[in-house]
Amino acid sequence: MCRRRILLLACGMVLLTFGHAAGQGLFTPTNTLPIYGSPPGNFFQAKGDQIGQAHIGERYRELERRTVTLGVRSEMWMHVALVGSPRVEGWVFLGLSNGQQANLRLVQ
Repeated sequence: MCRRRILLLACGMVLLTFGHAAGQGLFTPTNTLPIYGSPPGNFFQAKGDQIGQAHIGERYRELERRTVTLGVRSEMWMHVALVGSPRVEGWVFLGLSNGQQANLRLVQ
């Protein structure tokens, strides 16, 4: 019984920590960016179809970040949602994982 409570408490803390960390940042594009339905899965799987564009001045909430390894390099992708429009949601390319993030700028 005690182990079960500890396990449930630990799972709850992990979920709360992840939920708090994800979605905290608001970002704006540094230039017009394509929004994709999904990031690349790996070297052999292409990214999803382009479903829209992110424009300078729009504010996007971070939902998730993912590093994708493509052969010898790794790319950073962010799952975003347009603030004020729950229907505009998708993945944008942030940049290479060993370099500076150049496509989105933190606004809050």
